[in-house]
Amino acid sequence: MAMTPNRPSVPRDSDRVVMLFPRQRRTAGPPMGRRPLIKRMADYEMETDDDFRQRMTNNMLAFLVCAVLVVAGVWLVTGIVELRKVQDCALSGRSGCRPVDVPIRAASGQF
Repeated sequence: MAMTPNRPSVPRDSDRVVMLFPRQRRTAGPPMGRRPLIKRMADYEMETDDDFRQRMTNNMLAFLVCAVLVVAGVWLVTGIVELRKVQDCALSGRSGCRPVDVPIRAASGQF
């Protein structure tokens, strides 16, 4: 039994021609029947005078809030790192993991 290819049977003497047409270019603007996604930019512009002093005050307050957040974050991270070191020391079975603050006496000659 002879093997046949899995191609559709098309007579060899007939040629197929596929007509390709160039794409039609769109004109500037929205397609017919659709409304634009955004309106004119003039509708969104503010018509009031910009208060420079108020804007700078807001910028300074925002900067201060960000600075406070950064300082608080650094403080929390250093506290967590110190706590982790103490816990690692205690869990390993060592004693004296936490440093003890001893007040220094004035040198009076007596102990």
